[in-house]
Amino acid sequence: MKLFETSVIGSLPRPSWILQELQNSENGLITEENLQSKLDEAIPLAITLQELAGIDVITDGEWRRKSYIQGFSKYVKGFENDKIEVTVLDGTKRYWPAIVHKLEYVTPIAVSEVSFVKKVSSHKVKATLPSPYMIERWFYDPDFSKEAYKTREELIEDVANILRIEIHNLIKVGVDTIQFDDAMIGRLIGKEYNSSGLNPKVKITLADRERELELAIHGINCAVDGVKNVQTGIHVCRGHRSRKHVAQGSFEPIFGALSKMNLDIFALEFASEPIEEIQVLRKFPQEK
Repeated sequence: MKLFETSVIGSLPRPSWILQELQNSENGLITEENLQSKLDEAIPLAITLQELAGIDVITDGEWRRKSYIQGFSKYVKGFENDKIEVTVLDGTKRYWPAIVHKLEYVTPIAVSEVSFVKKVSSHKVKATLPSPYMIERWFYDPDFSKEAYKTREELIEDVANILRIEIHNLIKVGVDTIQFDDAMIGRLIGKEYNSSGLNPKVKITLADRERELELAIHGINCAVDGVKNVQTGIHVCRGHRSRKHVAQGSFEPIFGALSKMNLDIFALEFASEPIEEIQVLRKFPQEK
C-alpha cells in the first residue's frame, strides 16, 4: 500500500550550460525563442531522471526559471526591475524587482511548463507557484509600491486573485497537483527572525508572527477559493544559500497556521535539522 505519492519538491540541479543560457538570456545575448528551443531539448532529461527514479508526480525540474519566483515577476504586469536592494545570506548585495503598479494577469505563468511535460510523459504532473505571501514579502516596497497598494493585505489579495486565474488555466491543460512555494512562512519558526535577502524597509520580527501567519493563511485560502478537481499543497522551507540555512528551529509554531490552510499536502523540510526534530510531526494536522 502506498502511503503517499512522491514528487520532487524544489528544482532539480541544472547542468552548468543551462544556467549559462539563462544568464545569456537575462543579459540579452540570446532571444527568448532561442532559449526556449534549447530548453525544449534539455528538459526531457529532467523528466526522464524523475521517471527512472520512480517519482509519481513530476515537473520539468523548474529548469526554465532563473529562480522559483521569477515566473510571477516575469509574466505578471506591474513590476519594475532592480528597485529593491537586499543583502543575501552570503553577504552579497542583490537587486529585486518591485511592484510599482496594480498587478495584471497578462501571460500564463506555468501553463506552458505543464503542457510541455504532458507531451513528453504519461506521469501525473505538478505545477509550482509562489504563494501570495511570498510574492508580497519579496516584491512589496513601502515607497515604490504605495501608489499601487496602500496596504500589504490589499496586495496579497490581488496576488491571490491572479494565482486563482492561473490555477484554473492549469486545470484546463490537465495539471494534477499545484504546489505553492513559501520560504517566508519558514522564517517564522525558532526564536529569531532572519531578514536576509528581504527588503530592509519592511520591519518584521517574531513578535509579529501571528499577524504574518494570518496574512499567509488569508492569501492561500483566497487563491484556492472555489478551486476543484486538483490536488493543492504548499512547500515550506527554511531558506538556503551556499549550504547555509536562513531559519533554524522547530516547525511547531506554524502548525496551527498550516491546519487553517485549505490545502491537501504540506511539504516540510527536515534535512537541515537534527533527527529528533521529526518528532514534531506527531502534532501535524491529521486531516492533511
